[in-house]
Formats: sequence, structure tokens, C-alpha cells
Amino acid sequence: MIGGQWRPANKSSGGPAIWERTHTFKTDGGIEELKAENLDYTYPFHRQRFVLQDECRNAVIRCDNSLANQPVFKSPYGKRRSFKIVITSMTGGTPMEQAVTPKHNDNSYVAFTLPQLANSRTYSVKLVAKDVFDASNLSISADGPAAPPSGSGQSPAQQIANVNLQTMSMGAVASNVSTSNQGMVIRTNRVIQGYALRPDEKLLYEYHFRTSNYNTLPDKVTALVNTSTEYTGTTATLPKEVLSPSFTGERFDTYDLVGFKYGPEGLLKIYPLIGVQDAKSDLWHTLFAKPILYDYYAAIKASDCSELELQRSVIWTSNGFFPTTTYRDHPDPVGIPPFLTVNFHPLGPLPSSILSDSEVAPSTTFGMSPGNWSVSADGPATGPPITTRLQYKTGEWVVKDYLRLQTITPDVISHCGPLNHNPDGDDVVNEMAEPLRSYVIAFQNTPYKRMFNGVYGAKFFFYPPPPCAQSSIEPGDVVSYSNGIATFQHTAGITPPRWNPGTGTVAQPPVNQSGIRTP
Repeated sequence: MIGGQWRPANKSSGGPAIWERTHTFKTDGGIEELKAENLDYTYPFHRQRFVLQDECRNAVIRCDNSLANQPVFKSPYGKRRSFKIVITSMTGGTPMEQAVTPKHNDNSYVAFTLPQLANSRTYSVKLVAKDVFDASNLSISADGPAAPPSGSGQSPAQQIANVNLQTMSMGAVASNVSTSNQGMVIRTNRVIQGYALRPDEKLLYEYHFRTSNYNTLPDKVTALVNTSTEYTGTTATLPKEVLSPSFTGERFDTYDLVGFKYGPEGLLKIYPLIGVQDAKSDLWHTLFAKPILYDYYAAIKASDCSELELQRSVIWTSNGFFPTTTYRDHPDPVGIPPFLTVNFHPLGPLPSSILSDSEVAPSTTFGMSPGNWSVSADGPATGPPITTRLQYKTGEWVVKDYLRLQTITPDVISHCGPLNHNPDGDDVVNEMAEPLRSYVIAFQNTPYKRMFNGVYGAKFFFYPPPPCAQSSIEPGDVVSYSNGIATFQHTAGITPPRWNPGTGTVAQPPVNQSGIRTP
């Protein structure tokens, strides 16, 4: 600065003075191996317990975006890269291999198929890349092969040399120990089978899961044993009743009951694999709730004799002077008749967490046999069966619907009555039409029935994960899911009434227009 102004700096010998400084840095080599932060999810899920093999054999490793241009999926300089999945039991056995081809859309993913696996066993899944020398990928000039790009690894000559350094893919860790005891030599052998990477192979990702003791959900649910059923309710005429059955059997894990969140801030979710509903197979449903309440309500909707609906939602409006409350039967969270009324009890045992570090480590327990040690075939223990507890809240909804139908019935009669019938008269214009008339009479003559003693059912559904998700092709298509029913006893209710038409024990079922009584 000269005289308060910036001027070019010059050397004493003339010419501009230049000051230089060099900073050396290296760019990131990119993603060379997959880590948890690079993935959306896998199926089977990472450290999942109790995988039901026959419910979904479409497995996947799905990345959180496209990694097509990352080193993890690109062939190194002068090589051709192929991929395979290796599934290995943590307690030993022959590795199961299958070639795979990564796909790259918005997300890169590797799809593979679960082979037939042993039950109740922990497995390792490895994504392995194999790089073989490929002269077609080399740039050849008069001066010889071009040098590999910086950081690309070995020279072509070294790559060719390594082709001859293959090792068996079946690896073994073995030790022989000989001891002498009073002249008698005792020799023990210890062998753990597994998978050993070859020099031309690279492990890109590994995770673990454990198979269920059952291959399908129906098999697992059928094996559940009802140990007790807790009853919560009163002896009032209109009690709010809740059943809490408990079962012993194989547990359900976090992915079964809670689901899995992924994506930015966990905003995306895979819903729980297991759902539970009321099987609607008990006598209380078939003799009372369905024919007296819900068949009647269906007839009201079909007749257009009342605009009043069941209470599934409430809308409050006002004209500025008087507020108005409107009850609607939609959106319907529980079904009509209610069946989405069963869930896992919040005070019951928590779902099993994911596999621990010790459960995914190779077994260190060896069973002794003459002359050698052998690996235990059962693998890490998952603990004894624990109680699965449910909340069965159908009764709470049925009593609400019964009260609401008591309000709707006078409105039905006022719009489509009267109920009186003159068998000798010819004029039926002012008479309520069948079968609605018989439904109204049956409802009026049947007091509310507490839940009957007997056998009830909880229906468990398997909701497939994304690789096996079913989709509806046309509107109205019904998508079926694998399901099984666990039954339980309710002994604190009332004795089921016998079906004695005309005695008043149970109201007679309505008569249809053909003169036939419906069940």
C-alpha cells in the first residue's frame, strides 16, 4: 500500500512479486464397502430373530440411493468384478453360494433367494465381490501397458500372478492337540467349518439373522398354548368387557411387532410383519353380536330408513347459534362387525430385541465325544419360551354399538314403520318391509348378552416385507395373507343360551322374503 492505495508489488530486480503456497489433499476414494449408513434395509432384517422361511424367501440388500458409480459395485482397473451371496451357519456346515447381479435404479440393491435353512439357527449373509484379471479393460500402447490409475492397487503383472494363488472357498480352523497320560496318547481335533475369502475376493457386507423354529406363521401360531385368560369387566347390564389371553410358545421379535424405520430421520417405515385380529369364530359372535346387531345394521343401511350411523367418528358443527353433533360409521378403525380389536398387550412381555453380539458370533461350545470335539448343532440359545399376552377388546365396541342401535331404532321405525302387522289385512303399504321388520323386532326383544363362556380365537396375519409384498392389480381385488388362529378359553362369562325359537332365550333370527329364517 503506497499513499493509502493498493499498488502492484514488484521485485527489486523488476517484475511482479508473486507469493505461492501449495496445499496437498486427497479426494475420498468413495464407498468401497457397504456399511449400515449406506443401507435402507435388508431382508431378512439385520439381526432378525425367528425368520419364517416359507412366508418370504425373496431376500434383498437395499442401499439408500444409487451406488452404481461407487467402487463397491464398479470393476477395479484391469479387472472384471462379479458378485455372490454366501450364507453360512454360525455353528458350522457347508456355505451356500449363489451368484447375484446388483441392480441400480433410484436405489442400488442386491436380490437373492433364501435357500432351505435349518430351523432355529443363526446364519451369516456375506456379499462377496470377485475380481479377475481382464486384459480387455487395459489400455495397451507401443510403450506397454498403461500404469493403473492412482490408488487402483496392483499392476497387471501382479494381478496375473495372483490368479494362481487361489485357495479353497471352504475354510477351516483346525487344531490338533496331543497329550500323554501314563503312556496313553489322547488326541483331540477341533474343526469349525466356514467360508474363507480367496485373494481375488473382497467382503463387501455381512449381517446375521436367525431362523424360526417354524417355517410358516400358521405352524407357529398353532403351537401357541393358552395358559390363562384374564377377564376385566363388571356384572352390569351393559358391561365393558376385555379379555387378556396369555400364550406360551416361540417369541415374537421387534420386527414382528414394531416394524422398522429407515430413511432420513426414520420417516419411512416397514410395518410390523405380524398383525392380530378377532377371528369372529366364537358363539357370542355367531349367536348374538352378528345376527342381532350387525346383520340388523346392514339391513338399516340397505333400507335407507335412517341417516343415523354407528359411532366410528364424531363431527361437531355449528350454524352460529346451535352446535350439532353428527356420528358417522366411517372412517372405521375396527370393522363392522368389529374385528380389528385385538393387539399385543402393552403390559405383556416386550418383544424380543435383535440378536446380540454373542448370538451372532461363532459358537465356542463344543460337545465332547470320544477322540474329538464337535460343534454344537443347536447354536446360541434363544432362551426358554415366554408368554405372549393379548388384549381382546371386541366387547368394548359391541356394547357401544348396542347403545347406538337403541338410538337408531326409533328413527328407523319413524321413517319406515309401523311395525304392527295385521295378518288378515290386505293393505301393507304402511307396514315396515321384511326383512328389516324382523330384525327390528329381534333387536327389541333381545337384551344385551355378556360374553359367553367358551372358546375364542385370535387370528394372526403375516404381512409380507417389501421383497414379498403383494399388490392389488385391479380395484376390488382381495389380497390374502398367511394366517393362523390361536384359540383360548374364556371361563368368566355367562353360559351360552340354547337356540330355542319362541322361548325368548334367544330372539328368533329374521325371516327373509322367501319365508326362510336366516342363521
